[in-house]
Amino acid sequence: MALTRDDVAALLEAEGLNYFVDPRPDKPRFMLPMRGMFGQYQIVVLLELDGTFLQWRTAGYLFCPMEHDHLLLVLQAIGHFNFVRRFAKIGWDASDGEIVVYGDMWVERDGTVTQQQFSRMMRNYLTCVDTAHDRLRRTMETGTDPGDLAFGDRGGAPPALPAALRELWERLRTDRPGEEAVDEDAIVV
Repeated sequence: MALTRDDVAALLEAEGLNYFVDPRPDKPRFMLPMRGMFGQYQIVVLLELDGTFLQWRTAGYLFCPMEHDHLLLVLQAIGHFNFVRRFAKIGWDASDGEIVVYGDMWVERDGTVTQQQFSRMMRNYLTCVDTAHDRLRRTMETGTDPGDLAFGDRGGAPPALPAALRELWERLRTDRPGEEAVDEDAIVV
């Protein structure tokens, strides 16, 4: 049996996520506002092809038009990301410069998606959305691709951390007499 709109809603609710549903019955789409360490994102979960195709997709993620000074570097970073990541992929639309992160899953008519599968898919996808955004944004702004970096290489705590976590992060990074320093290279997204 393929997935239904109600199945996807139940999977999202089991994850504790708030979402908006497209009210059109023929458009099983769910919009989720998400916050990561490096930004806020609009995520759309689509159920298509009679419930046999489930897609996570960003909306309004990034834009890098054809005439952007650092387009080649951005496309190289996208290519690298797509080569090393397994589930989430990044697409670039040459017609308007839109950059989209998506993750696709085929659901066979005689199968289903378990909560554990859905949860893994969601976590992998959202981590990629967040870290790729930081890398691509920096590449567009500076003309230098920072690559996949450890948190410590980013010059401090991720910008979207709440104040209490930011303070804890900074305390962990600081060498204190009599205590072992934190190996920041071991903390990788």
